Amino acid sequence: MILFGCLMASVGGVIFLNHLIWDSMRPRPIPTPQVPIGLSSLSARECGACHQDIYSEWLESRMGNSMQNAAFLMDWKAKGELPYCLSCHAPLEAQQPEILHGVVWPLPMVLSRDPNPLFDPDLRSEGVTCVVCHVRDGAVVTAKQVHAPHPTHVGALGEVCARCHQMPTSPLHPLRRPLIDTWGEHANWKDKTGQSEDCVACHMPRTERNGGAGHSHRFPGGWDPVVVNASVALSVPTYEGDHWVVELTNLTGHRFPTGETTVSAELRFVGLDEKGQPLATETTPIGRHVMGPPFIDIDDSSLLEGETRAFRAQFSNDPQRRIRTVRVEVWKLRYFFEPELRKTIAPQDAEALVATAESKP
Repeated sequence: MILFGCLMASVGGVIFLNHLIWDSMRPRPIPTPQVPIGLSSLSARECGACHQDIYSEWLESRMGNSMQNAAFLMDWKAKGELPYCLSCHAPLEAQQPEILHGVVWPLPMVLSRDPNPLFDPDLRSEGVTCVVCHVRDGAVVTAKQVHAPHPTHVGALGEVCARCHQMPTSPLHPLRRPLIDTWGEHANWKDKTGQSEDCVACHMPRTERNGGAGHSHRFPGGWDPVVVNASVALSVPTYEGDHWVVELTNLTGHRFPTGETTVSAELRFVGLDEKGQPLATETTPIGRHVMGPPFIDIDDSSLLEGETRAFRAQFSNDPQRRIRTVRVEVWKLRYFFEPELRKTIAPQDAEALVATAESKP
C-alpha cells in the first residue's frame, strides 16, 4: 500500500511538473484563419499580386526570412528541431508539421505529438507571413479604411508584436525576468516617459511608395545600421583626476541591448597617443548573459529604458602617461555567447559599430 501510494505520488508529481512545463511553452501556434472572401489562399504571394511594394519589402525582411535564417536553423537542428520554436518562426497551425498536445516526460523532454493533416510546407517556408498579423475573423486588418476586393476592418496592429517579443515567466526557470522581455521593457519605457508610441513607430517607419505613404514592411531592427546607430548617445569623454569618464544614454524604447540573449554590446575606451595612434583598450560588457536550458541569469548589465550611465577607464597599463586622448566606441556583438552561430553570418555582421565619441585634445 505504501509502495502504491509512493508510485501514485510520483505519477502525480510528473503530471504536475509536465503541466507547468506545458503551460510555460507559449506562445502556441495561431489557429489557421479562414481565407478571406475574395482571396484564394493565405500565401503572401497572393497578397503580393496587389501589394507589390509591400511584398518586396517583406521578402527582404527578417520576418519574411524567419524560416530561412541560417543561425536559427542551425540552433533549431542542434536542439532537435523542437516544434515549439516554430510558434514564432512559423506561427500558423498550418505551418506546423505536427500538432502538440502536451509534455509526456520532463527531462529529457518528450512531447505528445501527432502529424498535422493540414500542414502546408510552402506556407511554412514563408515564416512570419502576412496573415499572421493581418487576418482576423475572416477580414484583413488595416491601419486605415481602404477599398479592397476582400473584407477589411481598421484595427490596432502594434500589440501583435508582443506575442513573440515577450516570453512568459516560467516557474521552472529561475530567471529574474522573462527570457525575452522586449514588450515588457517597452511598457516600462512608456510608463517612465509618458510616451504612447508602439513598436510600429520605430520598426515600421513611414515610407513613400508609388501608391502613397505607408509603413515599411522591412521591419528594421537590430540588424539595420540606421536603427542601430540611433539607439544610443555618447557624451564627450573627459579626464577626471586619474580616470576617463563617458556617459552612455539609451535612446531606444526598451533596454539596450534587448531581444535575444545571444546578443551583447561592449563599450571600449581606446587610449590614443599624441599622434592619435591607439595604445591601449579597456572594455566593459553591456547586456544580459543567460545560460541554459534550464535558463539561469549569469549577469545583466543592459541599460534600462531611458537610462544614462557613466563608464570609467584608468588605463593602468600606461605608467608613462603617453595616452593623451581617448576614443570611446560602442559595439553591438551578435551571437556573442553562441560562437557556433556566429559562423553562420558574414564576419562584418558579427560586430557593428553603434556609436563613437572622442575626447578633446
